[in-house]
Amino acid sequence: MNTIVVTLWDGKDLPKYSGGAYDTEIVGKVARNFARHLTGTTRVICLADDRYLPGVRELPESITTEHGPALIQTYPLDMELSIGGWSPMLQAFSPDFCEWAGIYMDWHHLNRQQRPRALIVGLDTVVMKNIDWLMAFAPSPIVMPPNPAHGKLANGVCNAVVNYNREGADLVWKAYEEVRAVHASGQAMDRSLMMGSCFSEMQLLRQLWNEHQWARVDSPPARLVSYKYHLRHLGWDLEKVDMVYFHGRPKPQDLDLSNPIRREWELRDEPQGDGTSDCCH
Repeated sequence: MNTIVVTLWDGKDLPKYSGGAYDTEIVGKVARNFARHLTGTTRVICLADDRYLPGVRELPESITTEHGPALIQTYPLDMELSIGGWSPMLQAFSPDFCEWAGIYMDWHHLNRQQRPRALIVGLDTVVMKNIDWLMAFAPSPIVMPPNPAHGKLANGVCNAVVNYNREGADLVWKAYEEVRAVHASGQAMDRSLMMGSCFSEMQLLRQLWNEHQWARVDSPPARLVSYKYHLRHLGWDLEKVDMVYFHGRPKPQDLDLSNPIRREWELRDEPQGDGTSDCCH
C-alpha cells in the first residue's frame, strides 16, 4: 500500500500565493496522478478542516486507473493543535494520525528499511513517471529534496516532498510540541521558524534535518524538481523528470493546457472493459 498524505484547510492567514489556492477537486487529481505512477494500491489521505472535510468526503472512496486503484481517505484536522501559518501540515506527524494511518504498525521488530513509510506532498505536486523508487527510498527517518532558493541550490531542504516513517514522525512532533508550548506561554515566536509573519513548518523541518543529518534526494539526476527553478529558470529536460513540485505561483492549474505537466495534471483514464468507470465524478 502506497500512502500519500495531503492537507487542505482554510489558510486565511497565509500569503496569497498559498492560501485559497486549492479546492476539494484537486484531491481527486492528486489521487489519480499518483496512482498512475505507483505500483499497486495507492492511498491518498487528506487531512482537512471543517470547511473542506464535507467536500473531500463527497469524492469517490475508490478511483480506478489503468495502472492501479486509488483510495481516498479523510482525516479531520484538529485546529486546536494549530498555531497558525502552515502548522496544520504537521498533524501528519502526530501520534494519533500515525496510529490511525498505520504508519506505526509493527515497526518495533522491523529494521529501518522495512518500517512503514508515507509521503507528504503538496496539492501542487505532479508526478510524471513511476516513483516506486521514492516510496522505497529509506536512508533515514525523514528524506526531503534540496531547497531551491535565491537562484541556486541552497544548503538545506524543501518540504515539497517529505518521505517519513514512525521514527521521523516522533521527532518532528516532539519538536512541534515544544514550539506550541512556547506559543501558548505568550512568548515571541523564534524568527527562524517564520516565513514573513507566519509560522513555517518547512523552517522547523529544515532545523531538524540539519540537527539529525537526515538524507536528501539530491539532483542531478533530475528526478524531483522545482518547476520555477529547475524547469523554468535552468531549463532542465522534462523528459528526465519523475516529479515536479510547485511553490508559490504559478500552480499546475495556471499552466497552459498545452503544457505536458498540465496535461498530466488533468488526465483522467479512459473507461475500460464495458465502457463504465468509477474514475469520473
